[in-house]
Amino acid sequence: PPPTTPPPPRAAADARVGGRGSSATQATSAPGATYTALGPSRIADTRCYHSTASYCALENLPPANQDLNTLSAGGTVTVQATGVSGVPAGAQDVLVNLTVANPTQPTYLSAYATGTSGPTATSPFSNVNVSTRNEVVSGKALVPLSSSGQFTVYNHSGSTDLIVDVDGYVAGSGNTAGSLFT
Repeated sequence: PPPTTPPPPRAAADARVGGRGSSATQATSAPGATYTALGPSRIADTRCYHSTASYCALENLPPANQDLNTLSAGGTVTVQATGVSGVPAGAQDVLVNLTVANPTQPTYLSAYATGTSGPTATSPFSNVNVSTRNEVVSGKALVPLSSSGQFTVYNHSGSTDLIVDVDGYVAGSGNTAGSLFT
């Protein structure tokens, strides 16, 4: 069935880099910050929470992200990005691919720095939109990080699994690696 309300607008810094649902969040990168490409490397997969599936053992998820459970309606999950898969401490933003798997109904996911305001009824935003049950959708997002190197993902409706792959990071102007990001 179609969603009862239309999906929220995409983040203000909308940058179409992938398929349907791809967008960038309001990143916090300072002028002159550098972008460094990585992997891609899987850093979170809620399908592996207490699972014995063979692919979970092969994923070699970082310990900080091994106990992430399926997202319920209105639920959130916190993902540790720094210190895993080549993302250094001090990174300001990460470029990730967010994949929705096994959704029970139409929904949207929003990613934002942990400890900051997520989507609200008056100010919703989305990074990935799912229009039908059991649809698998992914999208790229440039997500700001908290001072502890974490970001939070919010699920609007139903329950869903989340898979996160990191593709790169943005670090302050003192970083000499990577490409200039202005």
